[in-house]
Amino acid sequence: MTATSDQVLALIDSVMEGDADRFRAVSLQIAAKAALQNRHSLQERIIAKLDKPRPRRRPADQGSGFVVVESLFHREAEIPRELHSVLELTRPDRGLGAMTLAPGVHVALEGVAREWDKADDLRAAGLGPANRVLFTGPPGTGKTTAASALAAEIGWPMIAFKMHGIVKQHLGETSAMLALAMEHCRKQRAVILVDEIDSIGTVRGNDGQSAGREMDRTVNTLLVMLDAFAGAEGLLVAATNFPKSLDPALWRRFDVIADFPLPDADLLAQAMRATAAGFRGLDAGWVDWSRLADAASQDGHSFATATMACRSAAKRAVLDGAARVTTDGIEAALGALRPMRKEPT
Repeated sequence: MTATSDQVLALIDSVMEGDADRFRAVSLQIAAKAALQNRHSLQERIIAKLDKPRPRRRPADQGSGFVVVESLFHREAEIPRELHSVLELTRPDRGLGAMTLAPGVHVALEGVAREWDKADDLRAAGLGPANRVLFTGPPGTGKTTAASALAAEIGWPMIAFKMHGIVKQHLGETSAMLALAMEHCRKQRAVILVDEIDSIGTVRGNDGQSAGREMDRTVNTLLVMLDAFAGAEGLLVAATNFPKSLDPALWRRFDVIADFPLPDADLLAQAMRATAAGFRGLDAGWVDWSRLADAASQDGHSFATATMACRSAAKRAVLDGAARVTTDGIEAALGALRPMRKEPT
């Protein structure tokens, strides 16, 4: 049987309540299961029916359309077997205090963590903590690490989407798999990381071909699932290196948007010092961090490339039998990793 008894009941409830969004989400779960069972004909028929235009909902019907079952939220976070290729569970232990971030970003993330610390007080006042957050910024600026740190700060595990497992070749499979994974994550008390959300959330309507229609379907599914996440007992963090490519409707779904800029010289110096402090048996006491940070900042280095240069220079020192890491060694490694000056599109 493709549909579970719970899914059948959910379909009946959604029809009785006039909840088209819930009906679509559950139908997509059934389509995803059909695809996993190699029943592609059934899966394509479900997607084709869902792709037909549907009437607008009456104003009284507006909202997420999902009934939140409180008891589900207090289970230990888990990944079912059928989603192992799509979701990855980790338990971060390094909080925001261990990160080097731009002051504005640090304040924004601490604010989100504080809202979850006082979530009951907010709900008692008819409010709620921010639970849909978008990180934007160039590669290597700490977006993925910040999501992990936020999970540790709140005391939750992190569930990360594996985009190679979400994006499929067959018609309808991407949107169906996305719905299945998001519906599972909606019930978890965890930080849910959707990295590279631009790969499934690009601007709609650019291509009338089947590939374009499939992407439009995926974006529509993503919008429905983000609406459903509102009020859930978990925190969804989406991240993108290319904010201009996101569909405009996505921006309105997020409670907090944090932009991660390229670090300035002071932040780069802090990050490189912290990296060098972890080297055992290597002396970095004579390194001119200010000189290196100034050069790295001028060349547009990110946290990722600057700290990578430190590790590269340290490895070279060990291989050469040297007892210390030098300014010249790190400078050479920075030069080899000099980023291309290209603005994200």
